[in-house]
Amino acid sequence: MRQRPGPGVTAIHIQDLNTVREVLSVGSDGKALEFLLRTTVTYRVERDGAVLVPNDLLQISRDFSFNADQVLAKDAEEARLRAYIQTELAELILIRLEARLGRIIVPSPGVVPAVPVPAKPSGA
Repeated sequence: MRQRPGPGVTAIHIQDLNTVREVLSVGSDGKALEFLLRTTVTYRVERDGAVLVPNDLLQISRDFSFNADQVLAKDAEEARLRAYIQTELAELILIRLEARLGRIIVPSPGVVPAVPVPAKPSGA
């Protein structure tokens, strides 16, 4: 059962996350030499039931080589590449959200900003 976020909470809803592996090139023996990983995500952003960002789609593609003599190492490389792509997509979602909604800085308690924030002039 899904819980609804509380008031004031911004939620990113992932509608679809799909990764496809395609052959880019084959050797003279007909075996795959290079692959392309393409990951697509569809998401939307809501706050307090209001849609801040309607359904949007992002896609990232990365290629990698394959060597039949190193199957285990290449499987591990592919798994790392899939994780990297998903992390990159998450960062892109946040960047797009920031660009659409403007930069909103909500400091956490006890956290000092890396760049000092100027104080408001007195009387302002």
